Amino acid sequence: MAWTYIIAAFLLAATMGMAIASLIASIRPQWSRARRLLVSAAVLPGVTLAAALLLALYVRGHGDPSMSDLAAAAVVRLGGLFTAIAFAGGLAGAAVSRRRRGR
Repeated sequence: MAWTYIIAAFLLAATMGMAIASLIASIRPQWSRARRLLVSAAVLPGVTLAAALLLALYVRGHGDPSMSDLAAAAVVRLGGLFTAIAFAGGLAGAAVSRRRRGR
């Protein structure tokens, strides 16, 4: 996989983490800083993981059984990779957003 995809995924996740951190800070100001940080960092990985698992189930049910198993395993592996990247990027973005706001 090209490094460009990994860098782009990280930067998109960081941007999403910043946006969700700002949204959560305005909606739930009573939450602790750590809770807001973790929730804003976990939203995008949750969506990514759910999409990867749904795609793996779809791929597994279609096509040749031996190749669909291989394709489903590849989808799960790449989905896990992008889930980890999304969590790291979201955590970095939420931390930057929190630091910039001063809260």
